Amino acid sequence: MSRTKRIKRIAAAMPIVQQLTDYTRDVHKGAAIWDRESLTLWLATPFSQHRDAEALERSNFEVISERLSEEHPETIQALHFGHWAYGWYDRIYVRRDDALALRSVQQWIDQLADYGVADDVHYSETEWEMNHPSDTECYAQEDCECPVRELERKIDAHECITLFREAIEDGSASPSNDYAWDCPYCYEWDQNHVEAGEREEAIRAGEIRLMYRALESAGQMRLPL
Repeated sequence: MSRTKRIKRIAAAMPIVQQLTDYTRDVHKGAAIWDRESLTLWLATPFSQHRDAEALERSNFEVISERLSEEHPETIQALHFGHWAYGWYDRIYVRRDDALALRSVQQWIDQLADYGVADDVHYSETEWEMNHPSDTECYAQEDCECPVRELERKIDAHECITLFREAIEDGSASPSNDYAWDCPYCYEWDQNHVEAGEREEAIRAGEIRLMYRALESAGQMRLPL
């Protein structure tokens, strides 16, 4: 059977062909981004992504593109285009003379109509990656449990004087030279975050603590647990 006859028979049997034909004409109207001869064989699908796409759109495109290309490597292709408004976009195309590929496209259209996520795990991973482009960035909600948000919460909730007392106890700060110690969260506790009386109290307590430890090391005293 010639390609032309096969195309006509497929179009007569599968309504999606006319739907995608109309869709292809609409999305390429007035654009000189692909030669019109190719558009007589290839049909645009609604599966696309662009530079500013959200995580769901990106995930759905990547999943569908990969799976359709694996199933129909000769009759499915994803094309990349430049665009004046949003930089670039990608779209999946299907050949109108492959009934099996067209059926697969229809199945994905139906699946997304019922449940808009192509793959839950992939979507979750894509969303995480977009919200955390580096180890020091988080663009997710404030209740995100990533290390960046955890650090922000610690910074907001920390008390310099408590951290200074702990530093004296673990030996990382000296009560005789408290100005040499920096708060690990705000770095300027002695000037702005602690009252002078609190600082002096912590220093005295630290000196007593060090004295007790010296006595304990000498076997003369045991600190209470």
